[in-house]
Formats: sequence, structure tokens, C-alpha cells
Amino acid sequence: MSHVPYEFVTLREGAMASRTGNVVLFEDFFQEVLSRARMETKQRHKEWSEKKINLTAEKIALSAIKFGMLKVGNNSVIVFDLEEALSFDGFSGPYLLYTLSRISSVFKKNKSQNAGHIDYRKLDTEIEKEILLKLAEFPEILVKARKGFEPSEIAKYLFELSRLFANFYQTVPILSSAKESRQARLALLQAIQKVLTDGLAVLGIETLKEM
Repeated sequence: MSHVPYEFVTLREGAMASRTGNVVLFEDFFQEVLSRARMETKQRHKEWSEKKINLTAEKIALSAIKFGMLKVGNNSVIVFDLEEALSFDGFSGPYLLYTLSRISSVFKKNKSQNAGHIDYRKLDTEIEKEILLKLAEFPEILVKARKGFEPSEIAKYLFELSRLFANFYQTVPILSSAKESRQARLALLQAIQKVLTDGLAVLGIETLKEM
């Protein structure tokens, strides 16, 4: 194990200082993040049980805190912005969890039986090629992060992959495409899902199938 020191953590409102009484205890901070995550989850899923809401909110809150810290290089001061950290559409942990939940939703809607052989030549659009090249970078990113003791490299990579998926999801038909194209695109989604899940695991972040 190696100790990797980081710079100071400040809030958007400014630096914490005991002499001015501007000190935030972790427990209070975590409860605030958790409360907001729980409120957001409850608004989106009024039919969910309290237990499911609480478990989901806890994973979202922890992803927001961990990712919000680790996405910053260890030579930079961390300015933790609560709104940004909990965003479902930005450089944040919840955004990556949301990406995975969207992928899970596609598989849930898929009613077709996939054949054993997959023709990867069907992945011929520009965005599909971009995603394939990005997926191929993953081992290199892990090595780079390990050598430099820099988790932010993984965080940035996962965000870029999620953005590419969002573009793909919005512009390329998946379940409505012809059989061979559909099978290839579902296989591509599986690869994205695998890399995102593994990458988040390296950062110590648990994933969700729905949120």
C-alpha cells in the first residue's frame, strides 16, 4: 500500500477554518448529501419502498462524495460543490451510475434471443467506432493511474466513455435495429457496462441497476 497525499478540501463557500467556526464534520456532511440523494430518489420513484429508496440513496451519496474527490488531481485543491457532485448530468458519480442504469434498462427491454455468433462488422457508425477505440484504452488508463498514483485518470476516462454512450444512445437505434446490428450493439453495451462497472470498482464505488 502507498499513501497518496492530497491538497486541502474546501467548499464552494470557501475554505474551512476552526478559528472562524467554519468547520464541517464528515458525519454532518454525509447526512446532508444522503438527505438530498434520498429526496431526489423518492421524487423519481414514489412507488419504491423506503428500504429500497434508502439503499439507493446511500449508494448515490457515496458515489457523489468519492467521485467528487477522486476526479481531482492529487496536486490540486479540491473544491467540493454539493450541487455538482449530485448532478445526474455532469462530471459526477451519480451521472456514471445513471449511465449504468440506462444500459440495464435496455437489456431489461430486450425480448429477443441473441444468437451465438455476433458480427462486429455491423458496428460501422462513427460513434460506435469511437466507443470501440475508447474501450480499448481502458487497460492503458489503469496502468497510467497506478504508476502515477492518480485515480483522477480513471474518473476522467469513465466520464468520457459515459458521454460517448449518451451520444450513441440518442443517435443509434438499438432494439429497433435489424437482428445482426441489434446483437452487435447489445454486445457493445455489455462491454461498456463491464468497463464502467470495473472502473468504478477500482475507485471504490458500488453500482446500481436502477435509480
